[in-house]
Amino acid sequence: MYLSQLILNPRSRQVQREIAERYEFHRTLMSAFPERLSDTERVLFRLEIAEYYGVKRPCVLLQSQLLPDWHKTDKKNYFFDEPKVKEISPKFNQDQRLQFRLLANPTKKITISRGNSSRIGIYSHSEQNAWLDRKAKAGGFRVLSVARNERDFISGKKTKDETVHNMKFVPVQFDGILVVEDPDIFLTTLKAGIGTGKAFGFGLLSLGPASRLKD
Repeated sequence: MYLSQLILNPRSRQVQREIAERYEFHRTLMSAFPERLSDTERVLFRLEIAEYYGVKRPCVLLQSQLLPDWHKTDKKNYFFDEPKVKEISPKFNQDQRLQFRLLANPTKKITISRGNSSRIGIYSHSEQNAWLDRKAKAGGFRVLSVARNERDFISGKKTKDETVHNMKFVPVQFDGILVVEDPDIFLTTLKAGIGTGKAFGFGLLSLGPASRLKD
């Protein structure tokens, strides 16, 4: 697996457009990979505002199974600095505690009519926490403590079958401590991401030693 850190140039018009239009952002990031990917490949990313040399700048954290070629993406001063890429081989132990961050798009399916269903957002705080607990149980881990923060709306357009679909998300950022219950399932969850909307920057599970958790 590979982790990339991309510091974006906030003066780039392309960057400005794509921060507002996340699916185009996803397409730009995917240009660093082969056009056809295997079924096991899942590219996950999250856009954050991070302090870089004392100045807050847009930053992308991206996880992939393949080594990306960011030189294919750097057009019109897209990056503020050279992308940083490192290879990782995560291994987990049962009962291991880890700090985590997850920008998620909590949703649920509802039945509209017989044989038809629709996916809608979950907005209740208690239901969002319950959604995370369900994902954790299926994903080989358990949440010990969590703080949640809602981010600004994310909108985007996605074309399918020559039809343009307008999409709107209410992102929820979960930060907390988890404990690994099934190391193999948890590793699969880490690679696959959690929840829906991955092409719009949701689902990346970032981990660190629990001892580094700060207030």
